[in-house]
Amino acid sequence: CSRLFEELDYRREASNCETFATLYGPDGSFSQDVPSPGLKIPELEKDLCSRRVLVMEWVEGERLAPSPDAKEDLPLVEM
Repeated sequence: CSRLFEELDYRREASNCETFATLYGPDGSFSQDVPSPGLKIPELEKDLCSRRVLVMEWVEGERLAPSPDAKEDLPLVEM
């Protein structure tokens, strides 16, 4: 049961976001392994995050999952 509460704690998720950004962000250890055009990692608003709230920058973009009226499937990117 305690594992479930860990999964529901957004402070832990915020920490995971920071780790991901450190690894795959523009200056990250594995940034060279990310295919062009790279990744946009939303900024974390850590001072607004809590156990129940995770606040990140809004990023405009395209849907990754095809819509029901899509004419073709999206290509896969191998990393």
